[in-house]
Amino acid sequence: CERKGCPGIGIDCSNRGECTPTSQLCSCKSGWKGSGCQLPDCPGTPDCGDRGFCDGSVDPPRCTNCSKGWMGSACEIPCTHGNQVPMDSGICV
Repeated sequence: CERKGCPGIGIDCSNRGECTPTSQLCSCKSGWKGSGCQLPDCPGTPDCGDRGFCDGSVDPPRCTNCSKGWMGSACEIPCTHGNQVPMDSGICV
């Protein structure tokens, strides 16, 4: 008989989680979501507080390019002076 697998891109759980063959469900690692752990899940709710870009090209995914006036790992910290320089540095000037 064939081995039951889990959903994923190219490999069970997209190599970003653990597959439970009996249920064919993935348990995704932190930073990933979706039935096959194929979607980035950045900090914040929604991702990056809707104030930045969730970069799924890194593992784990992270927020980048926070909107003007925001900084932090989830773009959740107000940047009092309005400009984070350089971008994604956490330094507000």
